[in-house]
Amino acid sequence: MFIWKNGKAQAQTGYNDDLVMPLATALYVRDTAIRMRQQGMDLSRATMASFTSLNQRSNTAVYNVAPMGNNPYLMDTPNGQEDFSWLLG
Repeated sequence: MFIWKNGKAQAQTGYNDDLVMPLATALYVRDTAIRMRQQGMDLSRATMASFTSLNQRSNTAVYNVAPMGNNPYLMDTPNGQEDFSWLLG
């Protein structure tokens, strides 16, 4: 039996705490693991939500690709249009 004796939790005289202490440790680890897992999932959700909000912004690209049908390597840059086909040759 596990009792409070002189202000301390310990095994009753004639008994031992060999099973109680591992059980208490296992329950602590389980509770901690569940809490840490939840915090990890919350962090992942917040990260994914920030990516979604970035994708919904308009005109945030540094370089805008010209419409299809035109030169696909012609891009709008801060310095005007530039042909990037030289990168492939």
